[in-house]
Amino acid sequence: MPMNDSHERRGFALYVGVSDAKARENDVDLDQIVGALQLELSVRAPRAESHALTVIAPPDAGPRDLQVVMEALGGQAPEPPPRDPAREICVQIDLARHRVLVDDEDAHLTFTEFGLLQVLVQNEGRTLTRNQLRHAVTDDTAGAGDRAIDVHIRRMRIKFGAYPHLIRTVHGKGYRFDGRHDVSVLRSATPSPDLI
Repeated sequence: MPMNDSHERRGFALYVGVSDAKARENDVDLDQIVGALQLELSVRAPRAESHALTVIAPPDAGPRDLQVVMEALGGQAPEPPPRDPAREICVQIDLARHRVLVDDEDAHLTFTEFGLLQVLVQNEGRTLTRNQLRHAVTDDTAGAGDRAIDVHIRRMRIKFGAYPHLIRTVHGKGYRFDGRHDVSVLRSATPSPDLI
């Protein structure tokens, strides 16, 4: 909604649809997620008032977590966009050419960002610590702290647009890349599509 002098925004609502089971798949529970969000809010907007609640699904709830949350709070969840079978692959990671395409657009990863992604992809399904990632992509004498890895991951996720969860955070441990049906990885042995 366009802003004008007579309107003042007073807050926002963030509906999150994630079940206990889905959270556990990522080695986290809902209370940890809520706590992390509240902590982030207290850092970014220390004077903001906030209230968090979790929604218990009724026995006849549908399969969409977000729909359950929205209905419980009096809203209506948007319908997911229809799947286009012709566009099954949304992200293409080309290890040979050091390039990532997101919805056919170059993600423009930096050298370090691509290095991190490459290490994670080559260790698919395995959680790597920040220290392991730092040693894989930086010179030890550079003195970069483990938190620098978090910054690179955060920037990379922004460049992934609608697919920020290509890299999973494993709380208290590090990061992990899990293969997905909509992600294609072209390895060095795989010829690039535009290679002549």
